[in-house]
Amino acid sequence: MKEIKAFIKPKRVQKVIEALSEKGFKSMTLSQGEGTGSFKAKGASPSLDF
Repeated sequence: MKEIKAFIKPKRVQKVIEALSEKGFKSMTLSQGEGTGSFKAKGASPSLDF
């Protein structure tokens, strides 16, 4: 059994699912996450790539 944990931007999820399926991964669990980190750099803001 193999396990992969990754944080993937929403616009890339479908490509990752397809690539893993082609490599033989038959089941996957997806969860939506939200960032809660602090943005210390001047002008920094959360990524909104929906």
